[in-house]
Order: sequence, then structure tokens, then C-alpha cells
Amino acid sequence: MSLHQPKVFKVLHQPHSIAQYHPKAMQDILWPCLRFAISLQAKADQNLNLFERTLLRLLGEGGSDLKQLSQQMGLMNEEGEHSSLTEFLSLKLQQLDLITDRLRLTHEGEQVLKKINSSQTKVIGATVYFDLINQCWLPVISRGELSPVNAEQASSGLVEFAQGSVGKAEKVQAIPLLSENVSKKLPDEREVIEIIKRSRQQNKKLTASSGRGNHDGFIASSGTISVNPESELVYLHCYAFRVDGVNSAYVSDGFRSTIQERFTRGFNSHSNRENNSTLKIAYEGLLQKSRRTHQRQVMQKSKSLDRLYHALTADQVKNAIGQAEYENNLSSFVSKSYHEIEQMLAECYAFSKLDNCISELSADPQRNADLAKKIASKLGFEVSDGKLVNNLLKVNKGSVIHLKAEQPVMSPLLFCHLLAARNDEQQPMARLAKEYPDLLSSIAKLRRWRNPIDHGDADAVRNELGLEQARFIYQLVERVRETLSDWLKDNNNQVAEITVPNWFKEDIRSEASNKLDKYFGLMCSRMCEHVYQGLFDALVFANFEDARNRTNALAGALQHALYQACQVLDASEVNDTELMIRQLEGLGAVSITKSNRHKVQDALNGSNASLGANFIAFWAQITDQQQKEFRKTESFVKAVDRLNKIRGHSGPILGQNENLNEIEKTVFELIKLLMEQYCG
Repeated sequence: MSLHQPKVFKVLHQPHSIAQYHPKAMQDILWPCLRFAISLQAKADQNLNLFERTLLRLLGEGGSDLKQLSQQMGLMNEEGEHSSLTEFLSLKLQQLDLITDRLRLTHEGEQVLKKINSSQTKVIGATVYFDLINQCWLPVISRGELSPVNAEQASSGLVEFAQGSVGKAEKVQAIPLLSENVSKKLPDEREVIEIIKRSRQQNKKLTASSGRGNHDGFIASSGTISVNPESELVYLHCYAFRVDGVNSAYVSDGFRSTIQERFTRGFNSHSNRENNSTLKIAYEGLLQKSRRTHQRQVMQKSKSLDRLYHALTADQVKNAIGQAEYENNLSSFVSKSYHEIEQMLAECYAFSKLDNCISELSADPQRNADLAKKIASKLGFEVSDGKLVNNLLKVNKGSVIHLKAEQPVMSPLLFCHLLAARNDEQQPMARLAKEYPDLLSSIAKLRRWRNPIDHGDADAVRNELGLEQARFIYQLVERVRETLSDWLKDNNNQVAEITVPNWFKEDIRSEASNKLDKYFGLMCSRMCEHVYQGLFDALVFANFEDARNRTNALAGALQHALYQACQVLDASEVNDTELMIRQLEGLGAVSITKSNRHKVQDALNGSNASLGANFIAFWAQITDQQQKEFRKTESFVKAVDRLNKIRGHSGPILGQNENLNEIEKTVFELIKLLMEQYCG
């Protein structure tokens, strides 16, 4: 294959993160795409989400009492108190300079409100992208045109460029993936509408867990879209990475902090690697990185922190300049030490558990603090320093909702760790409680020194800080590092989503769990509990003579997976249901097409109805192109239909295990596709 080699690489870098996946090896890569400029109709202003627009409208109507506003928005908690979400939204509007601290609209806020209340549309510019490796359109449409960074390839073969703001720019060395073809016919209107729908699905699946959404405002209708005939070759900055316990590699989206399943499939494709030398170099380089003795970077001793500490303990202050440098180093040391502990705690937390943590939070920060202290005391932590520890664990619900692996925040992160360790002795917080019982008091003390420093008021704690405090802080950081490093080593450098007790390891259930982890990899974290449990039970019951439990478990898993996928689809764009049923009949379906039509409608309305109804609802909501992209479409439909038929029989299910073995393979493949493409 003859690959196109550009002289200058036009790199698109969009800030995104893979920290939540805890990669053990990572490589920057540049993914080749063609971008096309288009123009289309869109609503005038879509920068605010539904909650923010609603609150702005209510404030515009004269509202100013947060409790009353919470009632109007339906955001009251069980105790009848206003939700912390209302406070968070009001702070967000203040940061955007749309309202004052007295909840009055600014001039800018009034202008935005006029746009929101206006139904007028305008023609705007946007960009769509064609993936040159996989030869398909990306599910991304961006407003305007993103500015690329021009970069050249060094003698090492890597493309070097800087990312970040001025003064904080980081040098990136990325492996460029080259492609044979660098041309593509223009997208037609139908393809652009398809891209818009898919982009909305991607955005919706990423915001589903937080309950926040942001409509793009694009009007996807024929006759309103025009495409610039000239395309431009650009290279999307992505991360290729591997995680512990999973054989395949993953590739990030490039635009959003998630995995891009098309990039991942193309990167792992053996035929692609055989035909594209640059892809092979990137894949094998990442594989070699992952095979090295690996220590998580965050757990390695910080050289910059060590330098600061040694400067503090070695230097003798001789004059005013030396005193100023000493005080500056001490302030930096306190701040960096606090951040170092945040990073280490984030490295050992499975962020897929965040939703479970959020569900147990109260809108009252003090109630959250009381719960955290109760758990901490039970684990063995000393919480005698009441006020400082209380303030440390006094978290708002919003701070946990918006907690991110790449931007850890101490208080909500500690709360989540404590909650995870409540009934699990193998969690890192349980280990810390045994080896460092006064940890929370120590962190609370560090926090009291760090807060005024980070808020520009170092003078407030200057008289409290000296060499003794620096030694205390240094020992705190190193004890946390040592304990968490040992914990990771004992867990094979993995941050497990589900902890496996010792008695379980030789059990048949352990084999089932390992099989799921191996086949689904990171997609396990996207499954709701019912999907994972159903697949798990299906494997456990696989050798039973009566296949009733196995059948129910497999069908239940698929039913919930379809329901989960339907949550990101748009029921307002449903294809003709009866037409879809006739199409499924043409593909060999018999049992599922007899599903109760009222249940099908319930599924379209967002309910979890039945296996057959959920499948029809899913099929009716995806686009024609998405239907075509299901490999082995007919075998998928027939497998679901046969499973539904077997499940429908009452009493024992005998002599069907061989048949179910084949169905199970297809259902596993279907659920994996659903998790990759429709579930965030």
C-alpha cells in the first residue's frame, strides 16, 4: 500500500482524557481524517443546557428565592429542602456573567434570554469528518471550524507539537497514522443528517448518567444543508492505550473523553496492520510498552516535590531574597503535596462506581459528612480532630456529580473512597485505615494550610508553617504513596470494578467472571447491573440440564441491554413501527414480531417492556444506515427470535443447551456492540 506522506501535519487537538480507564500504557497517535465545511440552519443559541435555560427563564420572570425556584423546577429533596443542584446552576450562570450574585439578570443575561425565547433560526457554519482508516463518517459535527496546529515530523518519525495554554504548554510526540486515500466524495444531505443523529446519540450517552443534556440546535432537514466542495486533510490527536487484564487496545474519541469504537476496531484489526505500516508501528509500540514492568506514573516519586523538599531542608536563609524564595518554595510544596495525594487517590478509584456513590448522597453536606465519618470510624480511622475532619468530608452533591479522574478534588474523592470501602475490606481505604489510622486528620490539617495558599492568602498561615510542618507533609505524602503502591501491587496493578473474595477464586463463578472481563473488557463498566448479572448467571447455569435459568438470564441481559441502548435514541424520529416489524419478518423473525403492540409503544416511551418489544423499539429508532452496519444482521435477528421463542415455553427447558451455546455467542456479540455504540 502506498501511503500519503504530508510535509506538514495539520493537527486537531481537543482536550479530552482517558484517566478514568486507568491505562497501564499509552501512546499519542494522529488519526487521519478529511474534514468538510458545511452550512445549515440552527437555532440561535444553544450554549446552555435545559436546566440552565429553565433557571434563567425563571430568574427573568422575577424569581430570586432558591427554595421557591427549586420547587418550580422539581428539584426538592426528600426532606423538602432545595437541591444543591439549584445552587450549582446559579453559580454557573454567575460565572458566565448572565446573572449577579443577587440572582438578577445582567445585560448579557437579558440578551441570551431573548435568544432562548426566540424561535428564530440562522444559517451557521459547521464541520463534519471522514475517517480515512476505516473509510466512514465520524459521529461528530462541530460548530464552526476548529483551528489546527501545524506540525512537522521529526527524524525519529514522531510528529511534535505543543498542547495547553501559554506558560503551561506540554510537548506532545505522536505517531502519525497515514492513509492511502486522501480524497472522498462530498457528503450528501442524507449523510449529513445521519451524522447529526449519530452525534446526538454519542452526546446523549455521555450525559445520560449525569442527567444533563445539551441539544446542538442543528435543524436536520432536507433542503437546508450545503457542503463546501473542498475538503481538508487533518490529523486528530487521540490516545491509543491498554489496560490491565484486557488483551485488546483502545483508542480515544479525540473529541470527547470516551473510547471511539470505530478507531478501536480499526486499530486492533490484523488486516489493517498488515496493509498499513504506520498502524502496525503504533500497535506494536504500544504492545511493547504494556509488556514492560509497569508502575503507574502517578505512584512514582515526584522529582519536583523532592527538589522542593530538599531545597527547604538544605538551604539556610541569609537575606531577604533568600527568605522570599524560601517562603515561595514552602507555599509551592504545600500546594503540590496536596495535589499529589489527590492524584494518587484518583489513581486507585474505579470511577465507574461513581453513580452508586451519587445515589447515596444527600443534598445536605453535613449529612454527607456524618455518613463519611461513621464509615471512617468503622474502618478504623481516628476522627478525633472533629472540626477539621468534618469540614474535609462535608461535600456537596454537585462536587461528586462533577468529579473527574483527570481533575480530582480531595473531599468528594475521599467520600467516594470511604463509601466504596464500607462493605469491602479489599478497597484501598480499608488498607489505609489499618496502616495510617490518623490519615484523615493529617489530610485535614494539610487542607487547612493549603486552602489559603491556593486562594492567594499565604500570609494567613505563614506563621504556622516551618521545617517541622514540611517534614510532616513530606512523610504524609510518602506514607500514602507507599501504602497505595503496595495495594496496587497486591491487586496486580489493577483497579477492579468488582472485588473478588478469596473463597470465590476457585469457584465456577470466578471462571464466568473472568470470561466476561476477557470478552467485554472496558465495556463491562458501561453495563447496568442487570446486564452484567444476566450474562454472569447465563455462564454459571450453562451446564445445567434444565436450561430454564440460563435462558431467562440470557434473555434478561439482552432485554436490559436493549433498554439501556434505547435511552440514547430519539423516539421522536421513530420509523414506521409496522414497517419495521415487516422488515424483521423478512429477516427471519417470527416470535418477537408477535410482541404486544402496547408493550412496543411502552418501550418507545422509555419503559423496559419485554425482550421482543425492546428489540422492535430499538430497531425502529436506529437509522437505516445503522441497521445496515450491523454485521450478520440476519443472524442477530434470528438469534434474538430463537431466544425469545425458547424463553416463552413454560416449565423446564430440556435438550436446548447446544442450541443455546450458538445463541449465546451471537447475543454476547450483540450486547458488546450495544455497549460500544449506544451506552456510555
